[in-house]
Amino acid sequence: VRGHYKGVRTGDHQPDGLLFVSGEGIDPGERPACRVEDLAPTFAAMLGATFPQRDGSALPWVPC
Repeated sequence: VRGHYKGVRTGDHQPDGLLFVSGEGIDPGERPACRVEDLAPTFAAMLGATFPQRDGSALPWVPC
């Protein structure tokens, strides 16, 4: 991907972003919208780690 970035800094978060997830146990198809706060608890659950102080929750459709 090439283009001229017009934002203030790299890594700016944008609403309506895309998340692609694939792997064993994940059926193809669209899923409901998720919040960025749900990503860290999901990744932690996938790794078998605890993440007690968090704002989000693990995505129920990602096998952990």
